[in-house]
Amino acid sequence: MNAHTTTIDNDAAEYKAPYDLRISHAVYKRGDVLVFLTWNQNSGEAAMVLTPRVDKISHDRIVPCVIPLSRAFAWAEETGDEGDIVINAALFCANLGFNPNNLNNITKILGIVRDHLGDLLSTPPRPRDHHEVVADVIITNNTTGAETHKEVRDHG
Repeated sequence: MNAHTTTIDNDAAEYKAPYDLRISHAVYKRGDVLVFLTWNQNSGEAAMVLTPRVDKISHDRIVPCVIPLSRAFAWAEETGDEGDIVINAALFCANLGFNPNNLNNITKILGIVRDHLGDLLSTPPRPRDHHEVVADVIITNNTTGAETHKEVRDHG
């Protein structure tokens, strides 16, 4: 196996999805939209994530709309480029299941994001260990008798 293949295999084994919505600082319900204040699991940067309000979030059906803390200024009325943000809000509408050609939907998304910019700015740093240990498992190899200890963590 060459070094390049090994690097790809190692990267794939260590891949972590950037956002885990089970781990959030806060969740707000705004009509048909859920607003999550969470963190990028790789960089630790706070982010606002918008999803449609559905019974069960599934990666097959949901395209999350993400505003990293480093881009919050772009959405603020005082510091953002209104034309650019209207385009982004229209794209968010499409991803959230709203008609992006309806100006009321774009205004709605802009309002939701701007209402929660202060919350995003006050999101604390990501906790170091945000998974509570709920059990300890001992796995015994029936052939060798070797034991392996694992912790079971709650991601809620």
